[in-house]
Amino acid sequence: MRKITYLLLVLYTYSCVPAKIVKPYNSKTICVSMQADGRQVVKAWGQGANYANALEDAKANAINDIIFKGIYDGDPKCNKIPLVPEVNARTKYENYFNGFFSNGGSYNNFVTVFGRFYKRSITEGVTLEVDIPKLKQQLINDGILKAQ
Repeated sequence: MRKITYLLLVLYTYSCVPAKIVKPYNSKTICVSMQADGRQVVKAWGQGANYANALEDAKANAINDIIFKGIYDGDPKCNKIPLVPEVNARTKYENYFNGFFSNGGSYNNFVTVFGRFYKRSITEGVTLEVDIPKLKQQLINDGILKAQ
């Protein structure tokens, strides 16, 4: 009888503790610094079945944020304005960007990995350097941006 009472007491105690909701990461891309030549160091997040997939997702997320959203968090010296400020540009140039962001797509030509700062199961946080001038020139060459 004592064992049953003890077991019920333990079960009751743990059932009264509220569940802790843990968000695994803040999914915003954060600017760490801006180099003199225009390259930007960012922290980005990605998810995947393994490290390689999560890393590719983080790289694509960082480039996507730089092109379409702009990066507002982090170092205030960083460029906050998106490279393509046109509304609905992702949809308008869908064919181009589907190829650009595909597996092994050309977005990889503009990103260098510095290291990882977060690892949990299928989530990776990585520090990347993005060559903004080279990326901008590529978008101009491909007709997405107008030369200034």
